[in-house]
Amino acid sequence: MHRSGTSLTASWLQNCGLQIDDGNLMGKGIGNVNGHFEDEDFVHFHEQLICLNDTKSKGWIVFERVPINESDFQSKALKLIKNRSRKFQLWGWKDPRTTIFLPEWNSCHDGIFFLLIWRDPCQVVSSLIRRANRSKNVVNRISLIRALQIWKFYNKCILNFYKSNYENCVLVDFSTLPILNRDLLNLINSEVTSSQKLNYFDFNKLYDSSLTKTKTNSMLIHILVRIFGLRSIQKDLVKMSYKGR
Repeated sequence: MHRSGTSLTASWLQNCGLQIDDGNLMGKGIGNVNGHFEDEDFVHFHEQLICLNDTKSKGWIVFERVPINESDFQSKALKLIKNRSRKFQLWGWKDPRTTIFLPEWNSCHDGIFFLLIWRDPCQVVSSLIRRANRSKNVVNRISLIRALQIWKFYNKCILNFYKSNYENCVLVDFSTLPILNRDLLNLINSEVTSSQKLNYFDFNKLYDSSLTKTKTNSMLIHILVRIFGLRSIQKDLVKMSYKGR
């Protein structure tokens, strides 16, 4: 889900040696002063699929499954994979929109390992609203109700996918990364089939608590998170999340 610490996580993996772009990494923006760490080829691919189905989605505000042409998806997805694999032995990409298409990505290539990051719903919703209030970009505009709905949809996608594909994915609570990052990197390396492995880089050298607000003072958000059923999803996420070794 957007605003769930995925940029910081991608930055950490990049520092560990993972190739996460092909020279076209998305730049910084409101709420991402250090950059998004998103490969624009993958972002644009997902945005086009989303907007083709709903032009009002802004390429990311989605509440239900996006109908796609599977053969068309596979041909374009495989082209992206082949282009990267031809250049890099150990690579990956980060884009929250991937969450919407997890089953499709999983079915088009056997060698994909998914790192699924989630974050407390109150923190995510608050972050989305703060960004919407600060940004002049209409793409970032989102209402409180929409923010709640999108967290619910994205994280249900994560849960459903993890339950069926836990062999090639790991589910991680973003708040645990400062403690579990070494164990997590060892797990990722154990799943890597290439001779090249990632090198450990301390996540805490990148982590800046001032950029990752954890307190949510809005009582309304706390109340709505419960009313919309987000806490029950969070309980399942906590139960299935990686606890380290």
